[in-house]
Amino acid sequence: MQYFPVTEPGSRILLFEKSANYFDSELAPRRAHALLPDARLITILIHPAKRAYSWYQVIWAIMQKEKRKKKQK
Repeated sequence: MQYFPVTEPGSRILLFEKSANYFDSELAPRRAHALLPDARLITILIHPAKRAYSWYQVIWAIMQKEKRKKKQK
């Protein structure tokens, strides 16, 4: 929790983080609960094909950026 500042008791401040890989493991939800038993989690599920295409676009963009860098040298 080093990246999240401590809020005052009763504060209405919400802290968020996102990752597509938090719950890849069956143990992850249990571990999250053990660490933060009062946390409220929001999970947004996306169709696997849409997620795969999105990931492909990210990788493609990274590869294009690397190609441009090599051409500039």
